[in-house]
Amino acid sequence: MNLMTLLKHVCRRLPIVGSVHMCTLSDFGEACKELFISLLISMSPVYVGAFVLYIVQSGSTSIGYLSCAGTIVQNGELFIYAAAVLAPAVYIASKDRYDVRSFPSKFTFIGCAILVAILSTSIFTIERVKAQVLPHNVLLMSVTVFVVAVLVFYFALVYNNTLLPNPATVMRDNEQDFTRRVQSHREASQGGN
Repeated sequence: MNLMTLLKHVCRRLPIVGSVHMCTLSDFGEACKELFISLLISMSPVYVGAFVLYIVQSGSTSIGYLSCAGTIVQNGELFIYAAAVLAPAVYIASKDRYDVRSFPSKFTFIGCAILVAILSTSIFTIERVKAQVLPHNVLLMSVTVFVVAVLVFYFALVYNNTLLPNPATVMRDNEQDFTRRVQSHREASQGGN
């Protein structure tokens, strides 16, 4: 058994990434576009705020843009962003799909999203009540939780693209089915005369 076969076999057993084998490169590409646009809009307070802070402080101190971004999220804001990023993933996973396969690892996705959202909200609330800046290791934890949330959202988008039929294909299939039924009906009515 070669390494790729072993890797595919192991990955199929993992809850969130186990159904990746049924996705196409196009599904991944579309999910990247959707994720990029979602994060571009939703994270604008962080990167625009960091830019403004960088411009404002550039005259007084030599602080880098990444340091400014760290300052913007040092109070646990990424925990809230992590919880917010997961809301669409829960919707996508729980959406009923007729005429297509069910969402892979549906309950794992929903459970993971709810668990991360509760964890994120709890940690953010505790930090706000204490009203102090998170230590660096907790800031790293907020970044890690946010990255996990983004990955869960990304795989939800990939699976959504895989499972939802292409509207043009559905329309063409419906037209062909209708044509087949009309032709069958005509043949049956002509054969009876």
